[in-house]
Amino acid sequence: MKRNNLFVEILIWLVSFILGFGGFIFMFVLAWGYYFYKIPFLNNQTLLSFLLGFLKLIDPSNFHIIIQLISAVVLIFLWASAYIVPGIICVGLADVIFNLLKMQRINALNSILYDLETVFKKEHKVRKTGSQWLDEEEEKRKHFAEMFKSEEDLLKHLREEQFKQNNYYYYNNNNTFNGNFDNNDNYNGDFNDNNSNQNAQSDVDKELQKALAVFFFEDTNFTKDELRKARKRLMKVYHSDSNNNDETSLKQSQLINKYYELLEKYAK
Repeated sequence: MKRNNLFVEILIWLVSFILGFGGFIFMFVLAWGYYFYKIPFLNNQTLLSFLLGFLKLIDPSNFHIIIQLISAVVLIFLWASAYIVPGIICVGLADVIFNLLKMQRINALNSILYDLETVFKKEHKVRKTGSQWLDEEEEKRKHFAEMFKSEEDLLKHLREEQFKQNNYYYYNNNNTFNGNFDNNDNYNGDFNDNNSNQNAQSDVDKELQKALAVFFFEDTNFTKDELRKARKRLMKVYHSDSNNNDETSLKQSQLINKYYELLEKYAK
């Protein structure tokens, strides 16, 4: 009996997996077809072109000026809707289908693992259900929306994450990156507690260590091309042109150039 249940649960998982990813891909193909596929019985037009052709037939020029203005607004709205709405609907439905079937996959996988634990007489673990996973995802979205209400908040978060991912970043007193490359009293040149190259870096001056940290290099074993690419990545985030020419970004970009010139001497 257990084997039959296990077989059914595996089958449910496989079906939900195929339908989930298949439905996701199908909706994107449907969106692509709407914009780009030329339908033979529509005189080799795309569905988008066909709908726009109907809108072109509307001629409000014979009506009163107020009616013409209202018609113009309505036509602009309809044109925008014809271009944007179908794509949004397809992507939205793809997301809904994928998430709903992911719930089924999680529940089926939980059942499979539960039965396997029973067969092998293992302790049953507590696992999240599909609905719990979906609720958590919704909470994460709400939290993200609340946390990053402005473009500046999001940019600041992305800056912090950029440095966290590389493990070479400075902290302020609240243990968050403050974007200050220089004059940081907390910085001690200690890039990574597990870094095997720490001892080799101990006799390198602090200014070079700062430059290496800013450019995400563990040591001076890097090429000129790697250095140029690292500078380009930094400038995308910190260049004053990308930050409304504020004074802080100007100082940061100047410091990046200063460290770039210093590291050029060590590039292979």
